[in-house]
Amino acid sequence: YSVNDNSDPLNYGSGGSPKYASCADSFVLYVTDGAPTADEDTPGDLQAYNSNPSTGNTHNSAINHSDHLEDVAYYSRVNDFRSSSAGSNEIAGDQNLILYPLYAFGSDSDARELLKKSAITGGFQDLDGDGVPYYASSGCSLGSANTDSRCAEWDEDGDGEPDNYFEAENGSELESKLRQAITAILERASSGSTVATISTQTRSGGTLLQA
Repeated sequence: YSVNDNSDPLNYGSGGSPKYASCADSFVLYVTDGAPTADEDTPGDLQAYNSNPSTGNTHNSAINHSDHLEDVAYYSRVNDFRSSSAGSNEIAGDQNLILYPLYAFGSDSDARELLKKSAITGGFQDLDGDGVPYYASSGCSLGSANTDSRCAEWDEDGDGEPDNYFEAENGSELESKLRQAITAILERASSGSTVATISTQTRSGGTLLQA
């Protein structure tokens, strides 16, 4: 994909005059019906990028399946994709990808765990500025009420579930959860003090929100 002044999803200028907003986060709504397969081609430096929370680097050789999703999600959450080192047009601030998984029509407990932990690593709000989600080793856990206010980095309501994780068992529920996920993305984008981008496949379909 070629990135230049005339072809760039983060360029809001017109008439050949580029205009880039700093700290323009992008959001990924990831809809899936199960655990990943054939993802062993994930670059080696990403395969163990995350360790908190970790699914234990589970691997199923029969379907070439691993837990690399949570590693890629964490990498995307904490790295600036438009820095000079990334080889793209540099933009001020950090441009991250924030993950919102939606688990649809599945019953695989391993897939559910992987998606929930990927939601944490790929969508946590770094309230303490340490670059990692506040998790189990610090008193937060999946499936149990979290009373420590620091768990709000990913569980603001304290119910033991990532705030950016959604699950649907049937078609009508899928529609409802998609609406909830999109609403949650819009609320998060509009709550920040910087400009955020919600991108679609077409340049004209993007939505720009300013708090």
